[in-house]
Amino acid sequence: NSLNSAMETMHYILDDKAEALEFRIEKDSPVSGVSLEKLNLKKNSIVACIYRNGTVILPRGKDEIREGDTVIIITANKGYKDISDILETRKQQ
Repeated sequence: NSLNSAMETMHYILDDKAEALEFRIEKDSPVSGVSLEKLNLKKNSIVACIYRNGTVILPRGKDEIREGDTVIIITANKGYKDISDILETRKQQ
């Protein structure tokens, strides 16, 4: 488990079929500084919102998550506890 971007809040939505998760992005987070289009997100997960310096950002592909941001993830997957859980791990060959 990473200690860099743990979940702050979680809400079940859509009759418990999905979760809305809030993460505070800390130093050295694996998602920090990478454009959303280059993040290898797990299937059925999206970055719905980035909150930065009092501004709500509805993200697009070129936007980046940065240290200090609060990020809202919407997912149909269960069990995310850290922001790194949204990333698909690469299969080794």
